[in-house]
Amino acid sequence: MKILAVIPARKNSQSIKNKNLKKIGNSSLIENTIKFALKCDFFDEIILTSDCNKILKIGKELDLLILKRAKRLSSSYASAEKVWCDAFLKAEKMTNKKFNYSFYLEPTSPFRDIKQLKDGLKQIIKKKLDTVISVSKTSHPNKDIYSAKSKKKLLINDKKVSYHRNGIFYLSKRRKVLSKNRIISGKVGALIIKKKYLNIDYLPELYYANFLSKNKK
Repeated sequence: MKILAVIPARKNSQSIKNKNLKKIGNSSLIENTIKFALKCDFFDEIILTSDCNKILKIGKELDLLILKRAKRLSSSYASAEKVWCDAFLKAEKMTNKKFNYSFYLEPTSPFRDIKQLKDGLKQIIKKKLDTVISVSKTSHPNKDIYSAKSKKKLLINDKKVSYHRNGIFYLSKRRKVLSKNRIISGKVGALIIKKKYLNIDYLPELYYANFLSKNKK
């Protein structure tokens, strides 16, 4: 079994300028994610896909596979599924390896841990799923709500509680990644994360992440 980690980090962001290069403590969001991925001994390869030379330089210095992302995949309109598939195919070509599974790790979730990814991997294998995503409990209705009553095919057995994607990880098997179909399609499972998490989209969340980082010490 071979596993590929894909780290997407485009240059522009609609919410925070150069967001992936913003620091939490002593490391930028992209450095944080790369260092985390390097600690995961179950990854056979890690590929960084970006349209930013500065970000790609960081990846190269840390000995990752690097992919200069095409312009058509670098806009805010480019889907994560297409970016993921592109990086997956390029990684297979670069390494001459065929990957069975792939994690998609966005730099905007700085407080993930290795056990969460391992639990997701166990779930996708044991239940023979197409995809597993990390979710957290929510009380705020939005477009990302999933529950056992939902029309979405997300496998959560709790009928009384709603969940939403928290961005800690996405995991899919090879065929699903190559299909470019929406992540929430096919046979999808959910790993419920009980720990507090933070997904950075706006400046207040970045400030709070720095606060949490300082108070961890």
